[in-house]
Amino acid sequence: MSGLSPNSSMGSILQHQKFWADSGAPICGIPVREAFLQLSNEEQLYAHFVSRAAFHGTRIILQQTSKEAESIFDLIMELYRRSHGDWSQLASDAGVGENDMMQFLEYAAMFLSNVGNYRSNGDTKFIPRLDRSTFEKIASTSATTRTLFAVAVDGMYSIDPHRYGYSADKNCASGFYPENLPISREEVQAVQEFLEANDILPENTRLQKTRDPKSTDEVSYTLLIASVDRGWLPVLKSPARLRLPGNPTINIRTGDYSESLRKVTKELELAQLHVANEEQGLMIDALLACFRTGNHVAFKEAQTHWIKDISPAVELVLGFVETYQDPHGVRGAWEGIVAITNQEQSKHFKSLTERSLEFIAQLPWNGENVGLGASTLSEFESRRFIMPDFTSLDSMFP
Repeated sequence: MSGLSPNSSMGSILQHQKFWADSGAPICGIPVREAFLQLSNEEQLYAHFVSRAAFHGTRIILQQTSKEAESIFDLIMELYRRSHGDWSQLASDAGVGENDMMQFLEYAAMFLSNVGNYRSNGDTKFIPRLDRSTFEKIASTSATTRTLFAVAVDGMYSIDPHRYGYSADKNCASGFYPENLPISREEVQAVQEFLEANDILPENTRLQKTRDPKSTDEVSYTLLIASVDRGWLPVLKSPARLRLPGNPTINIRTGDYSESLRKVTKELELAQLHVANEEQGLMIDALLACFRTGNHVAFKEAQTHWIKDISPAVELVLGFVETYQDPHGVRGAWEGIVAITNQEQSKHFKSLTERSLEFIAQLPWNGENVGLGASTLSEFESRRFIMPDFTSLDSMFP
């Protein structure tokens, strides 16, 4: 029963059940074919390459999630390759029942949907329903899967830690703060103050805390910056020391996630050959500069071009964007979203927005409706109306 021994107490069993993977959850397809076929050949090629770029960020998300997430992912993928997707045959080969295999598949589906072993909504860990020994039988079908299971199993079944947070709390962990030394909010805040003093953006960084092997008390910190290359470093305006007891040093190192980002940039270079306009091309240029060097200022430049690319046929969001997974709220989780404009539905939305002034005039707080003179605005109305760009998007990735 989820890695518990036969002698486990009822309280322990109930505690683990709170973290079991969902059972019977629906699996839904993404209906994007119709929208994709409406694209031109060049637009289809652009969508293809940026989708591959987004996909190659998968391992970044896994490393940002937990220590064990990447090895669990490799285990699931290897089991699929070994079985060629014939799960009934794998169950037979492993000597496990149909229900056991279903519990494995439900865990695998939930893991792949969340890109990790923490819920995207709620940020709490989930563990397999099938017991550890049964999972081990499934993973014993090859030497490779046996090795991957041995690496992943303890973290996969452990509920300590079980939520995102500063690791100074034993119930919490975060892939944004790797290494085994507990780190507190005060330490992360001291690093944040150092970054702000030196105009270093934190979104594409992680933070390591290490202990000097020659001293049991002395610690240091290393800021890891995501990049393909290792040549660029920010210019510091202040000494590389933190306002913490002992004034520990902070080192800066680029090249974090370099293998994944190298694959991302390769696909973006191919996408660059099929951009629809100048703004789209400049956006890709800036993203390439950011991912190659680690200078996150280039990402902000990419966003200025992104917002000027009005109503693109293929919409792209790519990079270290959302900061809600970081307990400190400053480091960005990798996000890769590719969406295609549904041209037929967008026609209806365009018609709606073109009539927006007509609809606004009918609102209860419109000036005329509250007894003011014609064309007179009430206190609740904006002095300047900007017509929205309203399109219907079909998700292509993820």
